Amino acid sequence: MTADDLIEEVGSREIAVQCDRFVIDDIPIYYYVRRSLFEKYFEQNGFTFKYSSPQTSRAEKRRSYFISFFQILWLLLTKNNISNFVYSFYRTDKINGLYVDKFTDPLIDFSNLGKSFIVFENGRQGHHNKPRIHSDKIINSDSINKICSIYAKYGRDRYYLKNKGVFDSLFVAIDQIFPGLNYNTNSIVNTVLKKRAITNTYHLIFKRLGIKAFIAPSRNDFQHIIPAAKQCSIPVYELQHGFVKGKSITYSGQRNPLFTPDFFLAYGNLSVTDNYGIDINKIRVIGWAFDYYIGGMINEVDKKDSSAVLIVGDPMDVEKQINVCIKLAKEYPQIVFYYRVHPGCVVSSDSLIDLSGVKNIFIDDNSQNILVTFNHFSQVVGISSTVLCEASSKGKKVGMLYIDGLHPISLNGHENEYFWEIRDVESFGLFLHASSNEKKRMDIYSEFNRSLFEELVLQKN
Repeated sequence: MTADDLIEEVGSREIAVQCDRFVIDDIPIYYYVRRSLFEKYFEQNGFTFKYSSPQTSRAEKRRSYFISFFQILWLLLTKNNISNFVYSFYRTDKINGLYVDKFTDPLIDFSNLGKSFIVFENGRQGHHNKPRIHSDKIINSDSINKICSIYAKYGRDRYYLKNKGVFDSLFVAIDQIFPGLNYNTNSIVNTVLKKRAITNTYHLIFKRLGIKAFIAPSRNDFQHIIPAAKQCSIPVYELQHGFVKGKSITYSGQRNPLFTPDFFLAYGNLSVTDNYGIDINKIRVIGWAFDYYIGGMINEVDKKDSSAVLIVGDPMDVEKQINVCIKLAKEYPQIVFYYRVHPGCVVSSDSLIDLSGVKNIFIDDNSQNILVTFNHFSQVVGISSTVLCEASSKGKKVGMLYIDGLHPISLNGHENEYFWEIRDVESFGLFLHASSNEKKRMDIYSEFNRSLFEELVLQKN
């Protein structure tokens, strides 16, 4: 069974069991736990994800929670009438020594959004990359998650007893939606209570600050905050953070208006599709402001040898990708390979040793933004949908890896119009000798339309 088949089956079962009917305090609670259940079900069916977080000490975590708590307290006691609430992407990129969120920071700098805004940034295990652009406007949100986690831990049993009928019905529905899934009912109750507490906390923050617009990328990270904005009549704008070509855990299947943004702001015309879990008439193409950063902040870079190949890693099937990289490097010793570990991915120390043991393989610096890295290369291969489309849009020769069981997401049968399909070591050789002009260029980015963005987002400011 393919990933698309699995997603479609789950979506149809969600509709059949009517997920919206499990309500506590006017919130359909299934959507608080949907993502985690979906990922567990995927893994149980043979699809592996290897996400990583920075290794942080207890002291660093405590320091982060302490700073976050007093930042938020100070904000609530001293600030009001802040128009725009920005919830930044969890992963920042380094450009000329500064860490930036490529989705939100350019909008702050190149539009009137920057006149009145606050940025909430959730650290990964308490870690925040520094030095950070707009650091004077950034509030670490770590303490909210921590306090709500503690609250849920000690309030879980009472919360379950108070809402026993709803939870018991939800557990029956989960068994129907995800047949055979091993999950912990206590964990479900704990997650619901924690995220409900987070929703309530942001409701308080939005009211206190007088927020008029909520802007964020990656629905996975902020979906549980959307109800707080909706309850305050604050419009929610999701920024596109990846190029989705088909079905996905995040966007496919059942959705509820309380957990769905009001608008989806896309960075190119190719993204006006029904792949983003929102009605097409709610998608607006505002373009790609990050190009201004690339033009204004990046120093001249030295290009690699024209024959060098960048292999871009993906969180799914990591070991297979590394083995393919080693296989190609040994078969083509005259070619220099750079393997880029996905920034949110776990790679075992043994695999890194294996890569380093091949003399024509180097590990690329994944703290640098991928679009900056593209400036060094003319040839890019991988399986990730977004990265390959980005490489094509930048005029690179792009190969899609199908070797040894790798399964890239399809472009609805049109991938060979844009990418070379690399199914064995011989077809990789054909890729090396081909001209980039033999394939179409995928223009996934449009020029940033500042006036449209300001008219849409800042109209109430």
